[in-house]
Amino acid sequence: LHGRLVIAADGEKAAELVRSGAVDAGIVEMTVILDPRNKGFGSHAALPGSGGGLAELRAGLSPAGAQKPPALDLISFLMSGAAGPVLARHGYGPR
Repeated sequence: LHGRLVIAADGEKAAELVRSGAVDAGIVEMTVILDPRNKGFGSHAALPGSGGGLAELRAGLSPAGAQKPPALDLISFLMSGAAGPVLARHGYGPR
């Protein structure tokens, strides 16, 4: 994924990038997913280990991203058991 990730300034900017189709997938707080502006956000799923800490995170695909294997592979990885240790190394998970 090196060279393919876009780090947004915050969750709102990440959601804007997904909404606009500028990126294929994003990781944002649940409150961003529930924002009425994100009604057409596409599919989303809870990430393993989220929900027990300060914020529940969900991964979302834009409609265009849902048609791209790399974006689907990222979401599949994030939903797998292998993602937990990777996310924990980067500060995500129950506190």
